[in-house]
Amino acid sequence: MAKHKFNFNPLTGILDICDTNYYTPSATDDITALAGQGTVNLTAHTNRISVCATADNAVTLPATFPVDYFISIRNDGAERALVYPASTDSLGLGADVPVQLLSGQAINLKSLVANTTWIMIS
Repeated sequence: MAKHKFNFNPLTGILDICDTNYYTPSATDDITALAGQGTVNLTAHTNRISVCATADNAVTLPATFPVDYFISIRNDGAERALVYPASTDSLGLGADVPVQLLSGQAINLKSLVANTTWIMIS
């Protein structure tokens, strides 16, 4: 059985559920979203977009991840951002289909199938 712990990141306002069997919790602040899938690759499990100057600029989820990996993203940029899975991966909407993240909104994702499939949990 996986060990879980909860972390609240006051910088992002996101409550993270961390499976300590897979990774050490990490956070990245001050991310600038850019145009296109794969241009800004997320490397932490807690991520804050601080700059999204143009609607539909994007960030991309990791390509390699275990089952039950949790990732949180908050958009504090001025415009709507897109969150893409890595190339050929899915967020449950089909391969390479992004989700929109409005300014001020946060999303929490959990990996369902290692290295291919995420689900939105909030």
